[in-house]
This record gives sequence, C-alpha cells and structure tokens, in this order.
Amino acid sequence: MEQRDKKGHRQRMRSRYIKSGFSGMTLRDIAELLLFYPISRRDTQPIAEDIQKRFKSLEAFLTADKEELLSIDGMGESAAEFIDFFNEVCEKCIESKDEAYTEETMPELLVLKKTAYEYYCENSEPRLDVLFLDNELNYISAEAICQNFSGDYGSINTDSLRQLMKKSASYIVLLEYRSDGGYYPNEEGIAFVKLLANICKSTNVTLYDYILVNSEGTFSIYADYRFSDVLDLRR
Repeated sequence: MEQRDKKGHRQRMRSRYIKSGFSGMTLRDIAELLLFYPISRRDTQPIAEDIQKRFKSLEAFLTADKEELLSIDGMGESAAEFIDFFNEVCEKCIESKDEAYTEETMPELLVLKKTAYEYYCENSEPRLDVLFLDNELNYISAEAICQNFSGDYGSINTDSLRQLMKKSASYIVLLEYRSDGGYYPNEEGIAFVKLLANICKSTNVTLYDYILVNSEGTFSIYADYRFSDVLDLRR
C-alpha cells in the first residue's frame, strides 16, 4: 500500500506540473519533482524538505557545489551529479538565449522593449496597459487596464478585457510599470498573463509578450525560456 501511495504521489506531482507549470510550486515541490529522475525508487520528499530548509531559493540549490549537495541526507552521488548537470544545462540555455536575442536576430523584441520603456519613462505611478499591434507588429494604439495599479490582478474586470480584445489588432502586448519592487514577474502576474492569453484565444488576438518595466530595467516574458509554458498559451 505504501509503495502504491508513493507512486500515486509522484503522478500527482507530475500532473500538477503539466497542468499549471511552476505556478504555486515551492522550492521543496520543484526539488522533489526534479529528484524523481535520478532517484527512482526512494521517497524524495524528505530530501526536498531538507533542500528547502538549507538553500531557501532555487538558484542557491541549483548552483550549490557537489560536496554541499552530497551533505544532504539521502542525496547520493548520482543525484548530486544530476543536479550539477541540470544546472550546467540551464546556464548553457541562458547563454544561448543571451546570444540569440540580438538586434540582428530579434529586432522586433528590442523595438517593443524600447517602446515600453519610452512609454513609461515619464510615469511615476504603477499601471497596467495593453499595447495593440498589427500583423507586422507595428504599433496601433495603447489602452489603460488599470492606472495606479496596486498589484491586485484579481480585481481586474475580465469582461472589460474581452471588450478591449475586440479591437482591430492582430497582437497585443501586456505592459506593466512598477515604481518599485523590481521588474521580475510574480506568481500572480504570471497567472494573470495566462488568463489574458486564454481570453485572447477566444477573440482571435494573439498575446505576443508581457513586458514589465521599472527604473531598474525591462523584463520580457518572450525572452525568458523559464516561462515557455506561458508562451505556449499564445499559439
């Protein structure tokens, strides 16, 4: 019975990831799911709990040296090597992405990021807007979703969004300006982007990108491979 329960737990974890991606997953959840592959016959939950207590963040866990990983009870040589290899793969992907997104290979992304930054450069209040583009990604217009945006995505009227999507545009870009708090999306923001992508599908408009801006810089979900599950929704 215990072995069947463990198999069921692993399947539930995998199904949860397939359905929702990393949304709502803690470091412990991600570590446990990752350890399913090098550790196929033992319970990985206690190891994942130790990882969460020790490292606090996914980056700290993945970049830990092999000796530190081996000091975790139950990790083992093959699992530590797998984590080390996985981190190397992630770093290689980041390097490849950085090389790929250049002015020559991806001019439209740079133009959009520049447009977003310039659009917000004189704003001091956080806000959420939609940028409308034609089928060649040329700017048509911009509409405010929420001025003085507090970060409460759940308060946004989805019926109003559906009406906005009926404009004569082929693509939209969701723009968010933050006066503080960095320019990296949080879980609530990613969940809202997924909702918007599905609304777009029902109105024959494609969500092209989510660009987040503040005084520190500009984030584009299109340029970040870690959000491939979100990008899949726009097709």
